[in-house]
Amino acid sequence: MKCFGENSNGALGLGDLENRGASNDLGEALPFVGPSALAFEDVQIGFAHVCGLAGERVYCWGANDSGQLGLGDVTPRGGDPEGLANAFSPVEFADVPGSQAIQIATGENHTCALHARGAVTCWGANESGQLGQDDTLARGGNAETSPALVPVVNIPPSISIVAGARHTCALSENREVRCWGRGAEGQLGQGARDNLGDDAGDMDTLQGSPVALPPNARVVQLTAGSQHTCALTEDGALFCWGANQRGQLGVDSVNTIGDEILEMGRDLQAVRLDSAIELAQAGAAHTCALMRNGNLHCWGDNSDGQLGLGLDTLAVGDVAGEMGALARRIVLPDDSEVTGLALGSSHTCVVQSSGFIGCWGQNNAGQLGVADVENLGLREGDIIGLESIPLGTGCALCDVGQSCALPAQCVSADCNVDGLCSFAGCAERDCPHCWDGLVNGAETDVDCGGDLCAPCALGGLCAVDGDCDSELCRVGPDNAPRACVSCADQAQSGLETDIDCGGPDCPGCQLGRGCVIDRDCASGRCTDGACE
Repeated sequence: MKCFGENSNGALGLGDLENRGASNDLGEALPFVGPSALAFEDVQIGFAHVCGLAGERVYCWGANDSGQLGLGDVTPRGGDPEGLANAFSPVEFADVPGSQAIQIATGENHTCALHARGAVTCWGANESGQLGQDDTLARGGNAETSPALVPVVNIPPSISIVAGARHTCALSENREVRCWGRGAEGQLGQGARDNLGDDAGDMDTLQGSPVALPPNARVVQLTAGSQHTCALTEDGALFCWGANQRGQLGVDSVNTIGDEILEMGRDLQAVRLDSAIELAQAGAAHTCALMRNGNLHCWGDNSDGQLGLGLDTLAVGDVAGEMGALARRIVLPDDSEVTGLALGSSHTCVVQSSGFIGCWGQNNAGQLGVADVENLGLREGDIIGLESIPLGTGCALCDVGQSCALPAQCVSADCNVDGLCSFAGCAERDCPHCWDGLVNGAETDVDCGGDLCAPCALGGLCAVDGDCDSELCRVGPDNAPRACVSCADQAQSGLETDIDCGGPDCPGCQLGRGCVIDRDCASGRCTDGACE
């Protein structure tokens, strides 16, 4: 993993406090984050701290003034070269049933983890009750309040979590949404402006008071901005509530939603787009959606060009009729499928199937990765003219017996349940496999043939036709070992009677070419060893 942008708190995890991305410091010059053995499956970014999920464990670095790193102190990590070796210690969850972490969420200064059995734990700042502990005590900053001792949040088992600046939301197994923390802008969806989770009994009350959504709305994804929350349903509708001063709720107004009665439930309006949504993401005050038809649309705050429209700095979605105008989709540099979408506070990034990675919007710290600090997205041509962010080559794939988190990290494309690259069920470093330069296992020649390896090239030793690229495995002259042969190798091999002709495998030979019997010849006549 590589990080670039603002680094005053060591959030890039590189052992210094220098920003990256504003000059020629990307590509091969940009180091990987953390020890090479850590393969991050998910990364979430707070205001000035970062957390990554690797091998069902949580690692956090950057700012730590509220204990948001979960390491039992308030010492920042990642910006000190001498302490870099110890900067990537996992958060411990000793008292959590099914303690393996499967998802993480980061707010402004707090962090949450979803565990394998649906429990949620949170630590860091808690001034608004965002940790869900019915008080405002920060946790994670000393040994007595480390995540290993933090009780799980008192909500039903969850399948997904997200965090806004000072609020947290969870999606339960039965697809109910519950939010707690700061509620002044309606982001909790309770029809009130009160915080939840900061007073005794709040979380008990929340158990029976999930966010009221329209009837039959089956939620499949949550996302949260600084002060707004959105839920995507199974049929592709997106419902948002909370702060709306820049139109980030996508309903053609600036009215806050969710802070008063009669705004939620059947009265909650869906984002006004005319086709189904596949994925939604929220920034500080803007929101983007990847449509099922492949189009990408953004709305809300555009003061830094984060909507990618290349027109001006005007917000979208705050005035009647604007969302309907979103037929003007974001035009990307190539037409390949968008496979990833991520929003920062005031910038937007995409990944495409072609390998393109590009960002636009605010760029004061080089977070766009374009070797300067100029915002992008405000002028026509800014987006279509983007070049992919240069990140250099990746790490080599791991061999059999080496640690892994994902199959894609292994040469064998198989990462077993013990976190080791394996091949044909074997995860020992001396397992026979198809790239060790030896004839072993079921191979018929070096790294080829047999049931597991690629077919052998011409001349390779074989046992059956399937061991060969040519699908021809034959005994050589004078009973030489069986080898892969072909009728187009410019040599007399296998059962041919002349070069690339004759015998039971190849076409008949032409006039004058060698033969043994009549069928070795195209003419059907073999006389004195030559075709007539």
